[in-house]
Amino acid sequence: MKTSIRLLQGVLLLFVVGGSVSATVAAAATQTEPVTVHMLVMVDRSSPEDWMVAMNLLRHTIRYQGIDHSELELMAIGPGMKLLLKGTPYAQDIQSLAQYGVQFVLCRRNLAAAHIPVARAAAGVGIVGDSVVELQRRQSEGWVIAWP
Repeated sequence: MKTSIRLLQGVLLLFVVGGSVSATVAAAATQTEPVTVHMLVMVDRSSPEDWMVAMNLLRHTIRYQGIDHSELELMAIGPGMKLLLKGTPYAQDIQSLAQYGVQFVLCRRNLAAAHIPVARAAAGVGIVGDSVVELQRRQSEGWVIAWP
């Protein structure tokens, strides 16, 4: 039941972000310079359903906003960190989206608290010092924060 609710929340989030991206695209169409969408996707659970919602958010934004007008980052914290460690079944997704400029990051403090060495981060995954500071910084810069 809990997974169904989370999946429904993810689908609703796709519509909300999609509508916000569509509104941005519509506004950009009336301007001479397109608007760049900045979105931080926070993943704090390690379920395949949450990963798919996060991937759909990123792909949807790239598809409809364009590579040149999207600045996207996925930060995994807590149990979600497993998704960005070496041996992850999602390495192909990480590599594929990284080619479009999507940044994938883990929090150094979360890794230390879970006794996971930084060296276990999957290829192409960066490290930020503190997830709370990163979240606050992105939010103060006007980024959309999405929690699938």
